[in-house]
Parts: sequence; C-alpha cells; structure tokens
Amino acid sequence: IWLTHTLEALHAPLPEMVNFEGEALEFTESRFPFLDEQLEEIASKLDAATEWERDDPDEHTWNWFPAQQKKKNKAKEGLSIGTFQADQRQISGMLELSPGVLKLTTNSRERAQRGQDELEVLLHGLIGPPLSKLQTPDQLLSENETQQQGNGRMEPTDTIDPELAAEIMGDYLDQHYRKCLDEPIPALGDKTPRQCASRKKDRAKVIEWLKHLENSEFRRAAKQGGKPYDSRWMWEELNVEKHRY
Repeated sequence: IWLTHTLEALHAPLPEMVNFEGEALEFTESRFPFLDEQLEEIASKLDAATEWERDDPDEHTWNWFPAQQKKKNKAKEGLSIGTFQADQRQISGMLELSPGVLKLTTNSRERAQRGQDELEVLLHGLIGPPLSKLQTPDQLLSENETQQQGNGRMEPTDTIDPELAAEIMGDYLDQHYRKCLDEPIPALGDKTPRQCASRKKDRAKVIEWLKHLENSEFRRAAKQGGKPYDSRWMWEELNVEKHRY
C-alpha cells in the first residue's frame, strides 16, 4: 500500500505552490551590470540601507527585509514556502555582489520586480538595467532530471543568453561613459574630461584616464569572458585619438 501510494505521488502533478505573500512560486535571478571600480561604493550603499542586511560580514552578500510586506490570500490548497532568518524574520530575497555583476534572487516574479525597483533607486547611476531569468518548480524538477548523470553529479547550466547579456552591458557602458564626459572626475582634479581635453596643460590627464578605462575593461573581459568595451569613440569625441597608441 505504501509503495503504491509513493509511486502515485511521484507521478502526480505538483501542488500549487506560493510564497507567504500568496504569489506563485517562481525562482528568479536578476543580474545588474556595473563597473568594477564601483563595487565598494555599491557595497557601502547596501550596508547603509535598512532593508538590506549583510548575511556574512566577510562576504558581499545581503538578505532583503522589506519594511512592509502585505500578504495576499493564499491558495486554499497547496504549499506555502518561505525563507526565514534565525530570528524568524522573513527573507524576501538575497543579493550577491561580485566584480561586474550584482545578482538578486527571489522566489516570485513580483518580488523580483519590487527588488529591482528598490535597487534601481538605491543604486541609481551605479548599476545598469537587469537581465532576468526565472524557473517554475516544474521546470526546475525537469531540468534536474535531464542534468542528472550516471555518477549522480549535476552539471551546472546558465540559461541567460551571453549575447543578450553583452548587449545590455554595452548599452549600459555607452550611457555611463557618455554621461562621464561631462561630469567632474576626481582623478582629473574634479574637472570634466571635455574640459581637460580642451586645455593643453590638462590633456595628459585625460589621456591617462582613458588608458586606465581601457585597461580596466580588458581586465573585466578577461574575468567575465566576452569582448572588452570599445572606447574608441571616446578618444574621437575628445579629439585625442592620435594619443591612443
């Protein structure tokens, strides 16, 4: 009888699953691109925000505790799933900060959107638009079954299209650097790159700054894969392209 019941349960469809806010359970991952040199500034802003708390003081990881969490009506039948900290506070999402990528994970697409909105306000000007993916419980189980090998080991996969990720990163860097050309830069004595390029005595500073940006891009591309950002247009915009090589 036990065996028959177990086999029937294994082949039965999954029950409806929701989080504690009554939202359909979907495992989401949102990746925000940023420049490596802004990592510490991003970490500082997250540490100062009341809704984000470090999970480990020695790691760049945070738990998300929104100020207000409104519950919706849960499904009459099904499973309600959530994640809690030791003090029984409900965790709405988790953040992981690594060079060039800020990753937000949640268990519903609604939470993912709320988290994205909060991060874009908190880190305005420091991060680019997110690239997201999601999986339903059914899809996750199906993927696990197809990945399972004879030796019991799992092979990792990443469903985010690398070409799309590169395109989003490129768009973000275009906007970021175009804005930088008209903003005071501490490395340039709080002058804008355009101001330095137009003055003979400051031109060497902006050339050095441009070379530093290119070297940083080569290092980022080497770490993350893909092609480095093509900053040739910036040299031309500032009329210093003859000093590039």
